[in-house]
Parts: sequence; structure tokens; C-alpha cells
Amino acid sequence: MATSDHKSLSPMDIVAVLAMVTKDQQSKLAQEISQKDAEIAALKNRTLQLETVVVEVLRLQSSDSYVSLTN
Repeated sequence: MATSDHKSLSPMDIVAVLAMVTKDQQSKLAQEISQKDAEIAALKNRTLQLETVVVEVLRLQSSDSYVSLTN
């Protein structure tokens, strides 16, 4: 027990602070995860666009090769 001339924290005060800090960290982590998910989605979209371009270039090259072989 604390006497009147000593300062102390109750265990419940410590638990409350730890709970608050944990909640804040979880909130920040959730924000970071959400941001990373958005970045991943954007990268997947960009990858799909690049794959589409590559397929089209290969298709055109294949058509050009076919045309030059027949001429």
C-alpha cells in the first residue's frame, strides 16, 4: 500500500494505459495494411495492363511474321 508521501500507480491505471497504446497501435497497423492492400491492387492492375500489352505485341509480331512469310 502506498503512503501519502509516495506516488504510485494502481495496476488498473497501468492496464488502462497499455490497453490504450495497444488499441492505437492496432489502429495504425490496420491503416498500414489497408494502404498496402491498395498498393497491391494497383500493382496487380498495372501488371495486368502490361501483360495485355505484351500479348498484343507478340500477336502483332506473329502476324507480321506470317505476312512476311507469305509474300
